[in-house]
Amino acid sequence: MNMKDKYHLLCNTETSIPIFSRDWWLDTVCGKDKWEVLLVEERERVTAAMPLYIPRQGIISMPSYTQTMGPWFVPESGDTKYTKALGRRQALCKQLLNALKPYPHFLQNFHYGITDWLPFYWEGYRQTTRYTYLLKDIRDTDAILENMSSNIRRNITKARDKYHITVKKGISIEEFLQVQAQTFERQQVINKEDTEILVKLIDICRKRNQGDLWGGYDEQGRLHAVAFIVWQESSAWYL
Repeated sequence: MNMKDKYHLLCNTETSIPIFSRDWWLDTVCGKDKWEVLLVEERERVTAAMPLYIPRQGIISMPSYTQTMGPWFVPESGDTKYTKALGRRQALCKQLLNALKPYPHFLQNFHYGITDWLPFYWEGYRQTTRYTYLLKDIRDTDAILENMSSNIRRNITKARDKYHITVKKGISIEEFLQVQAQTFERQQVINKEDTEILVKLIDICRKRNQGDLWGGYDEQGRLHAVAFIVWQESSAWYL
C-alpha cells in the first residue's frame, strides 16, 4: 500500500483533517495525478500528513479554490502539556521537511491551526502572516447578527425590509456563474481560476452534502447575489 492509499483510508476515518486537505477535494481541484502526500508513521499509525499539489516537476503550490493546506498532525489528548505537544509537532514536522528537500519551489497557505512554523524557519523557508476570521457557533444566527457591525446589520435589514430580498438555497450552477462573471466584470477583475474545476467542485460538494449555493432574489425573481459555502464536521467556509 503506497502513501496515497494510506491517506485515502485516513481521510475516511479522521474528521480533524481540514476539508481542503481531504482526498476527494484534492482529486477534484488538482486532478488525481497531480497531488501527492507525505506521511509520518509510528507503529503502523499515521501521526502526520502533508498533501502536496505538484502542477509541474519540482514545484509545490496551491490549487484553485483551496484556502489552506499545510501539515496535519494527529490530535493530542486533552491533558497533554503544551510543551510536550509542541516538541512532538516540531519533531514530526522535521521528518516532513526532510521529504520536502527535493522540491526547489514551495508555496502553501497553512491552516490557521498551524501556529508554529519554526521548523520551516530553521530550514530557511519564509512566511507571510495572513488572517482567518471565525464565527463561533454559526447555528446561533441571532448571536452572529448581534455581534456584526451596525452597518452590516443595517444593510441586511434594508435588503430584507425595503428591497424584499429573500435567500434561497440550492440555486443552479448556471445562475451562480452568471452573477460571478458580472461581478468580475464590474470589478474589472480577470478571473484566472478554472471554471470547469469550480463546476466539478460544486457538484461533488452537493453530492457529499458538504457544500451548496445560496442566492438572494428580489420580488420579481431577479438574482442579485450568490455565495458558495462548503462545510465539514467542525466548520463551514465561505468561498
